[in-house]
Amino acid sequence: MEEQNLPREDEILHEPIPAEEPAAIPEEPPVAEEIPAEQPVTDSEESLPAETEEPTPPDRVLLCNKEQEGRIRDLTTDVTRLTKQMRKLNRKLNVRWVILSILLIISLAANAFALWRLNGLTGGNLLPEASIPQSYTPSYNYRDQVPADDLLTTQEIIRKLNPSVVTVSTTMAVQGQTTGAIGTGIIFTDNGYILTNAHVVESAVEITVTDMDGKEHAATLVGADSETDTAVLKIEGTNLPAAEFGKASEAVPGDRVVAIGTPYAEELHNTATEGIVSAHRDDVTFSSLGGTVDLIQHDASINPGNSGGPLVNAYGQIIGINTLKIFGDYDNLGFAISIDSILPIAEQLMTEGKIVRPGIGITGYTYQTADLSGAYVESVVKNGPADKAGIKRGDVIIKAGDVPISTIDELKTEIRKNKIGDSITLTYMRGDTVHTTVMVLEELKVD
Repeated sequence: MEEQNLPREDEILHEPIPAEEPAAIPEEPPVAEEIPAEQPVTDSEESLPAETEEPTPPDRVLLCNKEQEGRIRDLTTDVTRLTKQMRKLNRKLNVRWVILSILLIISLAANAFALWRLNGLTGGNLLPEASIPQSYTPSYNYRDQVPADDLLTTQEIIRKLNPSVVTVSTTMAVQGQTTGAIGTGIIFTDNGYILTNAHVVESAVEITVTDMDGKEHAATLVGADSETDTAVLKIEGTNLPAAEFGKASEAVPGDRVVAIGTPYAEELHNTATEGIVSAHRDDVTFSSLGGTVDLIQHDASINPGNSGGPLVNAYGQIIGINTLKIFGDYDNLGFAISIDSILPIAEQLMTEGKIVRPGIGITGYTYQTADLSGAYVESVVKNGPADKAGIKRGDVIIKAGDVPISTIDELKTEIRKNKIGDSITLTYMRGDTVHTTVMVLEELKVD
């Protein structure tokens, strides 16, 4: 709730071979015998190809008797078997180390990606963003025409809306420290989309939605628009008690309205107050908001924590989202953003995750003298629509189409009535000369 004051392997052992007495050299010339080739050793787990032993050189003569020859053969067999088993073990160990190394690299890469995703993409905001389904079409309860005999009593209004009103609790990171705050939200669709104010979830690193029965739901941020103070959250769930929305422009001063929310503390959730519509305040600019919005002024009591909560008409339909109150020496000056303005914004946040607006590519301020008033061009975005159309710093825009412009907010309002790709004609003063130019609106971050 904004206050406005006016003006987170076996080891293989071999027994030692006993020393033999040297054999006596017979009188007759010895007969040389070759050691037979070693037969392949078959392992129970893996068959290894027999290693070809180096052939005995033709001039090599083995001087040994039959017993020594047999022991040598046995020893050679044991050594060969041990060598093969060691090679096999090394291969297994190498494979295991390779697998462990790959798993470690994958784990490190995954962690690095997660940190980049959380910190890089969100500018340090660790709040996860909800994925947006492809080709998603928002569907919510809306009726612009209601029979007169559908009027509800105050008790019926509260009973109808209470299940759809939730408490939004946030953990925020402010100047290196974490702090908590609460606000209110509305179950927008039965599959878990929640509508609230952008300032309620601003700087949040964690969001929890608590329903009327006290059940907590972890929430993700789908998107937020500070200019209209609108945000959409997502929780898991189906067949949730979604609210019904009506046409705000049909409300007139004197109509009965009810405000529901969580003022002051979570223990006070679903607090309801009653009042009337005081007036419609269209194209109002508040310094606490990022732009110009259409507001419904009412006198139902609202307090910090009511932000994001519903303003409900006598038919139990939401016609506004409470967003701010004027404090000080003033009483019952509450304002709700018209639902007529919020619904298109919420739909775009649900389908695209952001708000795309047209712009002309300038920065400026209101210029007023005794002889001239308009939107003073302070800077021009290079290659933007205004730059391409010849607008320069120092020009004063005095008309958009046929609508006179006396303030920068009026210029912004007229531009916002168009879409990206539309053409707009601007009339401006350069010195004492009046100029007219046509430009095509583009999506820009500044205008």
